[in-house]
Parts: sequence; C-alpha cells; structure tokens
Amino acid sequence: MAEREVRKTKRKRENVVFFIVVYNPTFYSWLLTYFEASDISIIDRSNTFRWKHSSCQLNSLVKKTNSVRRTVLLYRQRLEKRCSDLQMAEAEVDLLGDEVDTLLRLLEKIYIGLDHYLPVLQHYPGIIEILKLIRKELWGDSAKPVK
Repeated sequence: MAEREVRKTKRKRENVVFFIVVYNPTFYSWLLTYFEASDISIIDRSNTFRWKHSSCQLNSLVKKTNSVRRTVLLYRQRLEKRCSDLQMAEAEVDLLGDEVDTLLRLLEKIYIGLDHYLPVLQHYPGIIEILKLIRKELWGDSAKPVK
C-alpha cells in the first residue's frame, strides 16, 4: 500500500518537475523540498503503521510469555510442595521403621523371657500358642521349636 503511494508520488513529481524546471527554476527548489517532505511523511506513516503492528504482536507475545511464566511458577511451586511432602513422608517412614525395630527387639526379649520359663508355663496352653506366634513373627517357621 505504501509502495503504491510512493510510485504515484514519483510519477506526479516527474510530470510536474519537467514543467517547473522549464518555466520557474526557483519554484523547482521549493517543490523539490515539498516532495521530499511528502515522501518522508509517507515513509513516516508506513513506519508508524509497522511500529503499531509490531507493538500489537509484541504485546501478544508478552501476554503469552507472562502466562507461561505464571504456569512455570505454579508448576515449580507444586513440585517444591510435593518434594517437601515426600521428604516429610520419608522422615516419617524412617521414624516408623525405627519404632518397628524397637518393638521387634522388645518382642524378642519377651520371647526369650517366656521361652526361659517355658517349663513352668507349659500348664497354660495360651502361653504356648503366644510363643508360637511370636516365634513365627520374629524368625518365620524355620525357627527353633518351642519345648
């Protein structure tokens, strides 16, 4: 569109310049200045249009970039939260594992104590069953038999 205006202006200039140069040389210099200003204004309008168009495109890209940044920030926050939750869960599992180990050691000591007094406790059938269950839990079925 701007190119067509430039060509049209050049054609006008060529036609007018021919007559002016022949009839009035001082007017020619004024006219030349006028047409140069006209060309500059056409170029300025073209550049303004390009600048506005580029500005609109850039604003669109800025909005998209900001949206992507917000999304990345949201995902990063979610990831950090999940990592924090996972670390807390790992710490809790470690504590529970330590507690299980402590309880298993206590259960083993109870088993050793009951096994030591087995000859006296044989008259109580429930004690024998408890010893079997404890042995099964601590060592599996292949452990030493209850007397």
